Order: sequence, then structure tokens, then C-alpha cells
Amino acid sequence: MTSLQKTITTGMGIMQLYEEVTGRLLFTEYTFIQEALNQIPFEGSWTPAQVIVHITKSNLSITQVLSLKGKPANRLPDQQVDGLKNIFLNFDTKLKSPEFIIPEPGIYERKNLIGSLENSISQLQQEQENADLTEEIKHPIFGNITKL
Repeated sequence: MTSLQKTITTGMGIMQLYEEVTGRLLFTEYTFIQEALNQIPFEGSWTPAQVIVHITKSNLSITQVLSLKGKPANRLPDQQVDGLKNIFLNFDTKLKSPEFIIPEPGIYERKNLIGSLENSISQLQQEQENADLTEEIKHPIFGNITKL
């Protein structure tokens, strides 16, 4: 079990965990030299820059979802958290990304990547503070889930 998986299972709040993980991601991004950001590490993979673009697009998508009008959930808001954790923390399975968050091929500049990622994190955190996380929405992939 990784330290990230242990942290999740010990009951750390989801947003606290998000802030910890994004902090680690930003630190890691700062350590890459410009050339390494745009190198494909192995056949069929994305460059580190493309992974950052994917995460940025994902954050912005989540931000949009949080701003949607939901309906009261007839269950506990965190009821499906374990199922989603099992999907996203199963590193033996390669998930197919939805088209709208697939990064474009190309050369990315570190300064722009960091700025875009930081902006997406800030937007998500701000929207999360204003959202009713107990509301349920219809997600195109996961079905009815709460904003939490």
C-alpha cells in the first residue's frame, strides 16, 4: 500500500488530501527541467507536460461540475467514495480518458504549465468552498454522485 493510499484510508478529509496531493504535484513539476517535461518516457505514454495538462483540464471540469445545480441526495454524501478510490487508485488498470480532458500533443513551456495548473487548483478550491457537497448530480461516467 502506498503512502497516498494509507493517507486516504486513515480518514483524512478529501479536500485536505486534494491540497496535499496538489502541493506534491506542484513541487514535482518545479523539479522537472524544461526538456524533460516534453519527453515521452515510454511508448504509448504521455509526456509529463501532457499529464499536467490532463490534470489541469480535469480540475477545470470538476470546477464546472461543482457549479451545477444539484438535487438533495438520498444517501450519505461520501457513500461512493470507496468505489471511486478503488477505481482511481488501481494502478494495475489503465483507464481510458474522456476526450475532453485528453492533452493536445505539442511542446509545453513549464511557466505556462505551472500557471495553468495553479489557476485550476485555485478555481477548484474556490468553487468547492461555495458548493453544497451533499448535492447529487448526474455524472456522464459515474452516474449519480454527490459533489463530494
